[in-house]
Amino acid sequence: MTMKNDKAWIGDLLGGPLMSRESRIIAELMLTNPDEQTWQEQIVGHNILQASSANTAKRYATTIKLRLNTLDKVAWSLIAEGSERERQQLLFVALILHSPVVKDFLADVVNDLRRQFKEKLPMDSWMSS
Repeated sequence: MTMKNDKAWIGDLLGGPLMSRESRIIAELMLTNPDEQTWQEQIVGHNILQASSANTAKRYATTIKLRLNTLDKVAWSLIAEGSERERQQLLFVALILHSPVVKDFLADVVNDLRRQFKEKLPMDSWMSS
């Protein structure tokens, strides 16, 4: 896998993990199609994500919204109302769609190790990709 320094390829890996609980809350909010004022009021004013600061709430909300925008409203509904397993799977799909570097890592590194019947990723897997 050739390393690229392209924002569209990398996406927002530093945005955080899948954030299941927070993503459920954001999906519920996105399903209401809020205007910008309502969005800010919910994220910052009401602190619906229960973040430690307004900046953290905004950062999480932005990351999650960008990821969820790669999916359709049916997926948002499953994230909001589905099982934890459904939510985790859809959030992983959203991460892959938003950060193609993850897709490339899975295709180039993880699949290769699976073909070799490796049960664990070596510690340097990311560096060798």
